[in-house]
This record gives sequence, C-alpha cells and structure tokens, in this order.
Amino acid sequence: MLSSTILAAALGLLPSAAAQTPTPGHASASPDAARRARRELRRPKIAGIYPVYEIGGRWYLIDRFAKGSERSVSKGDDFVVIGSRATDVFEATGSSTTWGASCDGRNATKTPTLILGGKHGAKIGTPIVAIHLKKDKKINPKAARFYRLENQVGEDIYRAFGITLKETVTREIRRGEFAIESDDPMGRQYAADPVPENILLKIDFASQVKLAGKADTFFVVDGVVLSKSPRRCARLFLGDQLAGGCLEMPHALMAETNVLDFVAYDPNNNGRPFIMAYTKKEPLWGHERWGFRITSKGPSIFLMDALDPKCRERF
Repeated sequence: MLSSTILAAALGLLPSAAAQTPTPGHASASPDAARRARRELRRPKIAGIYPVYEIGGRWYLIDRFAKGSERSVSKGDDFVVIGSRATDVFEATGSSTTWGASCDGRNATKTPTLILGGKHGAKIGTPIVAIHLKKDKKINPKAARFYRLENQVGEDIYRAFGITLKETVTREIRRGEFAIESDDPMGRQYAADPVPENILLKIDFASQVKLAGKADTFFVVDGVVLSKSPRRCARLFLGDQLAGGCLEMPHALMAETNVLDFVAYDPNNNGRPFIMAYTKKEPLWGHERWGFRITSKGPSIFLMDALDPKCRERF
C-alpha cells in the first residue's frame, strides 16, 4: 500500500510552505526576469513526479527532467498515476516527443514524453500526476479516497475569511512579500504605507477538506490586486485562523482559477489528503496541472506545470 508517508517521501515535500514558494520580488525586477521566473516555476520541483496530459486520446507523461537526449525515465517503467477519480499503476509502453509542451523564448522546443498504457484508464478520470514507482514498491489503489472539491465561495465565505485575508495581505505587503509590477508607481506608493482599503480582494475558490484532528479546514485560493499589481495565493484556514502563509500560484500567463477543477486525494483515507488541480476544458494557452500537500502547518506545492503549445511569449 502506498501510504501517505511513502508518498510524502516520494514527493520529497518540505514541511514549510515557504520553502516551496517563489522568493518575494519588488518593482525593480525586469519584465524579462519575471518571464524567466514564471518559466522556471512551471517546472516540476521534485524528482520522480511528472505531469500527465491526455493528448489525442493517449496519456503523455512530460519528462521535464530530461537532459538533451538523456531521459530521466524509460519505456517499461511503472508509474502510479493519480487522476481526478482514482489511482492505479500504469506502464510506460512507448516513448515520444512533443512540440506542444515547452518553449525557449518565442520558439517551440521538443520535450521528451512517455506514453502510458493500462486497462483501467477510464476509471481514473482525468490523469493529473505520475509518480515513478520503484520495482520493490506495491500499492493498493482501493485504499485511497477521492472527493471533488466544490467551490463554496459566497457571502458566508467572505464573512468568515475576508477580513482576516485583507489584514494578512496588509502585513505581507509591509514585510515586502508582495511583488509590485515595474510599471505600477501607484502600487509602490500604496505598498509604502499599505492599508486594507487599498487592497482589492477576491476569493476565487474555497472548499472544506478533511484534515485529521482539525475541524472546519478550508483550502482557499485568493486573488489580490494592489493598484495594477496582482497576486494569487493558495492558503489553508483551520477554523478562522490561517495556517502558514501565501503559497503563490503564478497568475500571469496561467489559467484563471475558475477553469481549474480541484480534487482531494487521501491515499489511506485517514485525513491526510493531497489536493490536485487540473484544467478539464481547453484554457486560453495550455492545459495545467497542480499538486498541493496540506498539513496543520499550511499548504506546500509539489507540482506546477503547464503545456505551452502556442509559445505564450510571442504575444
């Protein structure tokens, strides 16, 4: 059985959400530097963890760890595939490349892929992430529990979390943890003396999750605009208290939160879930895959990936 301990070890997750978040930036960052940072953030951070996309009826594992022609995984390897409804083991039955996953500046580049085969693909739902399975590891897919996270945002959510979020963002701005766009002088002025009244807050997503030993746990995605400078954060509320800080979900050139579907995956059905997010419908640029771990210390991220079939930096 693939326990949450084994999965956490496979993911290599750090206990601190801050260790998985981008370094806070300031208005001095150039647009080119910002684009490079966003491109880097889309790469998987943890060896053995791969995004999976369905393309033309086949499941493709995107090998972001390949170096030139040297792949990090091979045909014949086994993978635990976590989907939107279930999980199972799949073998890599073929290898290929795609021009639709990566770009170098304005030009498409080839990215190595593996084709995943298996008999139980239909029950998995939308494939999201694959974990490279070592030969001596066994899992029991039936032990896992999946549940879709419905967006519960409404007046009650704003009453419960809105004031806390604005006060928290104000403190984060004071600590220099909110990046101001280089062409936003009013944003720099607001950041010099931040007050909640100048902060435009929108709660994009909020859903209750089952975390062992904690009641009323909510996974929340908020969007904040200070003048012209936006930021999107994944957060965790334990009751009316925030656990951890802002886990930044890069917003520029990425899909709006409302096109993401969220699902909780609890490997042993013991209240230690992972949260996956994926695009079900074709977004403006390319499909996305996200993976989060939640603990009483807050959220951390183990997967942040997007296909780039149109080379977004051309636009």
